[in-house]
Amino acid sequence: MIKTIFCYNAEGAWQTNLSGYLVEELTRFVEEGSKTQGFVQKNADLYAIDLQNNLILFNDSPVSNGYIPPKDVTLSTYNKENLKQVKIEKNMYTFSNPVRKYSSSPSIIPKAEGQKYLNLDFLETQGSNNWCAAYVTTSIIRYANKSNSPTARQMMQHYYPNSSNLESQAASREKCMDYGYLHNFFNMVNVNSPITVSGTQLEINEESPFYIAASSDSTTATHAFTVRGYANFDFYQTISVWNPWSDASYGYDLMDPSSHTISTHGMVWKNFGTIYGWHHP
Repeated sequence: MIKTIFCYNAEGAWQTNLSGYLVEELTRFVEEGSKTQGFVQKNADLYAIDLQNNLILFNDSPVSNGYIPPKDVTLSTYNKENLKQVKIEKNMYTFSNPVRKYSSSPSIIPKAEGQKYLNLDFLETQGSNNWCAAYVTTSIIRYANKSNSPTARQMMQHYYPNSSNLESQAASREKCMDYGYLHNFFNMVNVNSPITVSGTQLEINEESPFYIAASSDSTTATHAFTVRGYANFDFYQTISVWNPWSDASYGYDLMDPSSHTISTHGMVWKNFGTIYGWHHP
């Protein structure tokens, strides 16, 4: 169960969006003999449903802290069966319950389509080679083509067919774009600037993950990431990325759009370059 849920105070009621994919998982938590385990993502609020069908916030993230006090986020009248009937779109569900207004809390209304995340395949992860750019490029191509190919190795073998030490080779952004052209992506743009939440929103809403380059804050190393989602609210913004070092059990990382930094696997990386526009004609 991995989900950030955003709450806001509006006209005396609190509301929150809950991914429809989690309804069944939440229900399993209260089933007799359930062996389901729950995991919380970084910066995530975690809710549970008890045996009386009360929805309780038991992990309040630093990001949302102060908007709705955790002790007041309890729905004594909540019914998980009713939740399934209140479908909005794209597997999102909304429920609400009157609470007293908080004079210290602003009235915050999320923007329409305020968050979206694309699920990458985690087909392969980077080992000790220098192929991060190839892993990112091929993850984008596979997502767009709904395919299990190409792989990072196939891309590197294409550019270094006679290399006696392929693991030590690396792919430049120019090679990544060239490989994109070979797979019919003709609208790519390569810029030496970091991404923004609004720009990310445009790409992700078009079902288009894209490439970013980042530099280490402590070494001369550079690294590549796949951008796969965003949250764009008045009170909270973030960008979701895949690190080629991360498998499915680790999941995704978050970029702080104000500092353009990503903290992952004990390192901090700062975005400085972008290849966007991975759209088929």
